[in-house]
Amino acid sequence: MSATHGEVYLGIGTFVGFVTFVGCWIYCIATYGFLLGVGLVFAVLLLTIIGALAANLPLPPGTEAGAWTAALEVGCAAVADFGPEVLVVSLGVDTYRGDPISRFRLDTRDYPPIGARIGALGLPTLFVMEGGYAVEEIGVNAVGVLEGFETGT
Repeated sequence: MSATHGEVYLGIGTFVGFVTFVGCWIYCIATYGFLLGVGLVFAVLLLTIIGALAANLPLPPGTEAGAWTAALEVGCAAVADFGPEVLVVSLGVDTYRGDPISRFRLDTRDYPPIGARIGALGLPTLFVMEGGYAVEEIGVNAVGVLEGFETGT
């Protein structure tokens, strides 16, 4: 099992849910420090003890789509190397530039290619909706990811 997380933070619910699977691997693209704010060494130690592996890629506030998708590419390559049987994507569209809590600067047009890249992994995939607080754009951005995943574009 593998989880990718593209939200502004890694929610504790997501963390607890995924680390209960022994052999789970978590990849987080975040704007805040290290995994759960506890520091890289502690997070890796904790996840190693319980049988999960994690990678956390913090990006600076104001990160645009190009740098964010480069981080996604690193994560997708790591997922492919890990070789999971299934993929769980904790989909947070609070990465949208108009989202009131976003520290990223993704536009609606950026979401279909994100879905296409995830789809290119060729894994059975479950999307779990996590965050998004720009109410008018949540559906459009989430559907953009799903359409990109389905069509490859």
